[in-house]
Amino acid sequence: KMTSEKRVLVVDVPTKNWGRHEGVAVFLRVVDEVEGEQRHRFYMAKRLAKDRPFCGAYGAPGGSVEEGETTLVGAVRELFEETGLLIDATRFVKLERKGPIHTPVEQHGSGVPYFMQYYGVDLRPGEVPQVTEPEKQGPWELRPWMSWILGAELCPYSAEMIELFRGMSSRDE
Repeated sequence: KMTSEKRVLVVDVPTKNWGRHEGVAVFLRVVDEVEGEQRHRFYMAKRLAKDRPFCGAYGAPGGSVEEGETTLVGAVRELFEETGLLIDATRFVKLERKGPIHTPVEQHGSGVPYFMQYYGVDLRPGEVPQVTEPEKQGPWELRPWMSWILGAELCPYSAEMIELFRGMSSRDE
């Protein structure tokens, strides 16, 4: 028997169940002035874990978004886990969402695509990232933005996000 009743099925399934992962990365910027010129420097660390994606490349703090988290909550958590910095979410600048990024099967086990949300944070005096996971990353290096773009092997989209964030004014100005 046909009826005119409409039924709506709402499916709220974590994206990992659909064969993809959600990830975040947080670009840490230090903006200061030297001889009247504003300079933009960024912290990055070399990825050391051989079983993780992009081993040997430099990257911003970040990782997977856990089930039930928004990308912003995941970014705040990952930043704290990887640097010891507890930064209020209101200081995060949403940069761009990219994907899919296909990770090599031999480095991640599954080779599933990642969809990445990129954020930026301006660090204030005294906010310095610490190495909290020495088995996964090398020391946090602070370099001028151009040094990262021209002189380092970077994780996917890192150069693009550095350029994008560099072009934005500091939230602390």
